[in-house]
Amino acid sequence: MHTTKAGSTTFFHDGNHDGDVIIIGPDSEDANNEVQVRVDMEDLIEFVAGAVRQRQLADFEEKLDRTTDRQILGF
Repeated sequence: MHTTKAGSTTFFHDGNHDGDVIIIGPDSEDANNEVQVRVDMEDLIEFVAGAVRQRQLADFEEKLDRTTDRQILGF
């Protein structure tokens, strides 16, 4: 079992990134309490990959909006 901390959230997972992930973080309604959830790694990977894809696409579209036709044609 491996432990990874990101901000105020802790992830417990297998080193080969399969099986379940136990996620422990602060309760959004009561910062003095923690909440624990168990998630299938494949579901978590799919969720994160989708979020990364959306962010990359939005960044690309923003850069494309700032690019003029002349820049695209290489002038």
